[in-house]
Amino acid sequence: MARVETPAHALADKLGDATLLVPKGLKLGEKTGRVAVNVTAQRIARKHLGLASGGPPSKLTTGWRGLTLAVPGGEDEPDYSPSPEGTDVPPEELRDVIPEYPATPHIVVDLRFWDEHSRFGKTNLVRQTAVTCSTVRHHLADEHVTLVNVTEGFTRRFERAFPSFHGGLKENWEELLAELETDEIILLDPNAEEDLTTEDLLKHDVFVLGGIVDSNMRGWTTRLGRKIPAEVIPKRITLSGSVKGVPDRINLLTEALCLVWTEGASLEEAVLTVQTPKFARERLALELRTRERLDRETLREIKRVVNLPTPEIVEEAKRRGLKVDL
Repeated sequence: MARVETPAHALADKLGDATLLVPKGLKLGEKTGRVAVNVTAQRIARKHLGLASGGPPSKLTTGWRGLTLAVPGGEDEPDYSPSPEGTDVPPEELRDVIPEYPATPHIVVDLRFWDEHSRFGKTNLVRQTAVTCSTVRHHLADEHVTLVNVTEGFTRRFERAFPSFHGGLKENWEELLAELETDEIILLDPNAEEDLTTEDLLKHDVFVLGGIVDSNMRGWTTRLGRKIPAEVIPKRITLSGSVKGVPDRINLLTEALCLVWTEGASLEEAVLTVQTPKFARERLALELRTRERLDRETLREIKRVVNLPTPEIVEEAKRRGLKVDL
């Protein structure tokens, strides 16, 4: 069961089975389904637009829960178009689809070690953080994320990379903890002793990712946790008890969490969805190292933790000298 009612839910519930013209300036690109509806709802609300009946000829693109999105240039007439006046749905009603900051569940990226990064690492960290915030916007809304321990140098570069960010930028933890009204947080640390569970994601409200990307800083997430003025519960994200195969990029981990909250996926299902080929191949090597043959049952077990096509798994098994019996 999904935990969060998103702007997409609110807009689809309000309009029902209808066609909505995408607001001017919003490029959906590869966004489809609920994500496309979600960013559309936020765009309309952020621009303080309402909805009016009808609109120019348009063509259908994607949709979710009966609400179809359209763009100009086709032959269909939409049921609604964004409008500053909002003669049918006033702007105030749509503005209500954006949650109040800080919304829960809440993702925090802690940038305490920004100044310890190399020049390349800083560029990479800004990029990953911007993609992380964009991912939260696609699935939830900006109000579900805060960047904490930000410096002037980081903020200047981040705002150039993601100028439309509406989440939080905090210089320290104290203010954020007061706003969140909690003194307990989950720290996502690959070196933690306990595994994060789907139930943890449904029970707890605040989840912290370390803004740490340089390869010589492995293990620093644990150090970061000692500096947070709250009850810190370290948890690691695993696939069947191992961190091998779990992506280490904060934007991919964030997407996995969001899939649990918005799509009702289990945590392992979500991690497998965002697992890139690089991490999948690392996990495949681990799985094949302990096996002598690849039969149908073994293949099913491997595909529960490895997001690769069957032919690639079979080819790698043969390369390693395993007997293949499918």
